[in-house]
Amino acid sequence: MNNTPVTFKIEGVKYAKIYHQMNRPPDGWLGWLQEFNHQHQHEQPAAKMAQLLRHSVQWEALGGEFKYFGVVPYHHRGCHEYILHENGSVSFFSIDDL
Repeated sequence: MNNTPVTFKIEGVKYAKIYHQMNRPPDGWLGWLQEFNHQHQHEQPAAKMAQLLRHSVQWEALGGEFKYFGVVPYHHRGCHEYILHENGSVSFFSIDDL
């Protein structure tokens, strides 16, 4: 499968978002992100963003699928975007939907 550019927007963070090259279907992280966001929904938005980046580094160190993460400007457009909402829910959009 080709690498697919995806961005992760944390509701409440208006200056940056997380960028990732995926090696799975674009909506393939939805279940994991829903669990992550539910566990971290009471954290401040910047802290939640830091936790997501930390988890990606831990997975990469263990040889997991979380690779090629970075931080990009808030208005950067990938092919697909996840939004982690403050209420614990997660939205997924394909660039064609935006």
